[in-house]
Amino acid sequence: MSAQRKRFHTRIISAIVITIAVTLVMIPGVEDEGVVYGYGGGGGGGGSGAPSNPNWAACADGNCDRGVVNFWGTALDNIWAISDDISIYIPEFTKMKGPDNSRLTGFHADLMDNPPDPPSGYKVLAAFDFDPDGATFDPAITINIKFDPADVAPGQTVVIAYYNETTGQWEFLEGTVTADGQAVFTLEHCSIYGVLASVAPAPVVTPTATPAVTPVDEGGLGTGAIIGIVIGVIVVLALVVYLVLGKKFGWKKTGGQAQ
Repeated sequence: MSAQRKRFHTRIISAIVITIAVTLVMIPGVEDEGVVYGYGGGGGGGGSGAPSNPNWAACADGNCDRGVVNFWGTALDNIWAISDDISIYIPEFTKMKGPDNSRLTGFHADLMDNPPDPPSGYKVLAAFDFDPDGATFDPAITINIKFDPADVAPGQTVVIAYYNETTGQWEFLEGTVTADGQAVFTLEHCSIYGVLASVAPAPVVTPTATPAVTPVDEGGLGTGAIIGIVIGVIVVLALVVYLVLGKKFGWKKTGGQAQ
């Protein structure tokens, strides 16, 4: 075979390989059947309508949104799944892998009626099971779990946590909790995620008796004694004045009148 023919064959093979690679990147996978469109309107670049050939679905408590995911599990659309209790946002170009590191074929989060027991001193406001367990997202996707703020009493603290099935313990996560009952955080792998609130014990109020006032004997004369002494002094002074004036003016008692 001539060198020119070898180069020609090499170019043909290279062109075929490049064509296959581009096709694998762009073509969708197997179609998912029976998916109901949710509030997100079908990804498609953030609300511009359903993608032309959706093949992948994310479901939030039964409400689903579809988008295009390539052969390697990279999202080619922005995917939103929104329900009354939770919303899920998967940005375009997110790499998604299944538990066995294969292409993730779907994703859903369901509200739990009986979540795992919370840590001591906490109660569960809302918890969701994200499935398939062990699936990963790169970069992390955004989750917004909604809860009833009326379930949080004054003084209680609301935290975001996920349930570590290996240790059987809830672990707290960073995120944002708003006063109107929304907990926003990012998720890198599927598990059970929830919103917890600390259980603040009601303060025990012990009535305090008013202490009795005990008179204190500070010594000295009492008020009554002082008044008696003052009256006695006045009487003595009156007698002295009377005697002195009587002697000076020669008062004599004659028929009750002075002479």
